[in-house]
Amino acid sequence: MLYLAGVPTLAEVQSARKEMKRAKKGPVQLEDLHDLKLLAVEATRPLQLMPPLGTTVATATAPAAPHHDSKLIHVPMDCAAYNTEGLVVTGPVQMRWLQQLLERPRQFVLHVDGKHKLHHGGWVLMTVGTHRLRWDEHNLKLSTSFVPLMYQMCKQVESGSATTLGSAHMLLDSLNVACDKAFGKRLEPGAGVSDHCPAYFNAYEHAFPGMPRMQCYPHIARKLAEGEYCSKTWEHFDAVTGHVRAIHLAMSASMRNLLLREIGLVWDKLGGGKHMDKFWNVNCIDPWDTWSVGLFDAPLCTPSNNTQEAWHRDLLRGRIPGMFRGSTEAVFKVALPQLAELDGLLAPSTLPFEVPAIPKAMMQNALWYVANQATHVEAFEMADGTPAFYVMSRSNAGDAKRFTKKHHEMFQRAMLGELDSRIKDLASLIQVCQSVHIVCTPADGYEVLTCDGNPCKYECLACKTFKGVGICSHVLAINHILQKFNMRYELKQLQTRASKKQAAKAGKVVRPLPALQRAPVAQPDSSDEEDEALLALGEQGK
Repeated sequence: MLYLAGVPTLAEVQSARKEMKRAKKGPVQLEDLHDLKLLAVEATRPLQLMPPLGTTVATATAPAAPHHDSKLIHVPMDCAAYNTEGLVVTGPVQMRWLQQLLERPRQFVLHVDGKHKLHHGGWVLMTVGTHRLRWDEHNLKLSTSFVPLMYQMCKQVESGSATTLGSAHMLLDSLNVACDKAFGKRLEPGAGVSDHCPAYFNAYEHAFPGMPRMQCYPHIARKLAEGEYCSKTWEHFDAVTGHVRAIHLAMSASMRNLLLREIGLVWDKLGGGKHMDKFWNVNCIDPWDTWSVGLFDAPLCTPSNNTQEAWHRDLLRGRIPGMFRGSTEAVFKVALPQLAELDGLLAPSTLPFEVPAIPKAMMQNALWYVANQATHVEAFEMADGTPAFYVMSRSNAGDAKRFTKKHHEMFQRAMLGELDSRIKDLASLIQVCQSVHIVCTPADGYEVLTCDGNPCKYECLACKTFKGVGICSHVLAINHILQKFNMRYELKQLQTRASKKQAAKAGKVVRPLPALQRAPVAQPDSSDEEDEALLALGEQGK
């Protein structure tokens, strides 16, 4: 076999290629913070004062040369003050989103997390943002979507404490730095969500003192289901899982405290105790007991970080797949700018603060409450004299056939954190806590999202569905009963559109009749009469 001097073999080339990929060598290999700052100057545009809303993004953010081609805006942060080697960047559309949030004090929620799978050597991506409602036309589903505001690449991942600043503080403080310099004012979030990370909790308090902080409940539920806190083969595992969910659905801080007290007493007795000690010490003490739905008053505010987790998943699958495996120069000059640009393109430039559509299943469920309003709906007045309604839950009412005075008294005492003497066990207490919803006018400072099905502007107090997507079957039912929204008409319209769509898919084409030919008169259809009767019922609030 002939070998040429100085030419590597195929095995040597493949081995060298694998080693270069593993080491992430390329045109630029960052070794220290100085190199990173030099790259930031070259690959980003400077943060500057932005014009008022209404000015086009292209005009508002067009920088002077040599930064005219950059899709990233560098947010200047003093890394030494935060004991962090890192870089915080954003995009022009993201800055417009920040400007819109400045006009909605305490009416939005922040999410923060680090994605350890999106790393480049020692550099890890951390993001902070909010979320918005979106309508999935294909699946006819109302859901939420993460809207990133700031991107941080740093080596000190999720660092920081109550006394020492770290990368988490640097990321959240960058929101204030950017808003101060570009708009002359600071954000006022309604709440902040993170997983069980002390660095983020401390950073939230440092950047936004006094802001409510939430721990992500899906993280808690997942760890419990995986057996991290107690064995899945434990005979009481299913029972304690239900107890944890009951704490999550608590409608007030007092109700949560009542449930924690009673559940804690039961846990101490189950199997000799100690099985749930780890869970209690991690999630049921201050400040980590903040994963109940009824603790927070802000639109679209639930203790969940799932929207950001879904966004992270999409990054790996479609937006920048594999792009963090290139050279360091490619990550900062190609991957991050492409990520910021795609995030700006895939979300509306003007964040929507309204419910885009109402799912059909939600309206059908609401009609059940309308049909059973005599037994499951009761009107009353709040302390300030405003009208309100009790709606007995369809799924959690137990054996109760109607809302009674006894039920009302037990529920009210639970809302105040008191245990009614007629409640004999924990199962009965949980049933009472979950059996009633309160539909009422929102509290001062709280705004409900605009929705065609909620012209009365009611909120459903601590209802997980209403908190999650801005509308629920209980609110729809009350608006229908008050004759402000006709669900029967809306469902008929949905059915008509679906029939036309199905006919179009089947290839049925309605051809025009020849000229001067009279169209046949359709015979009366009994279904039309039934539809008219249903619409008339809807107009009467029935």
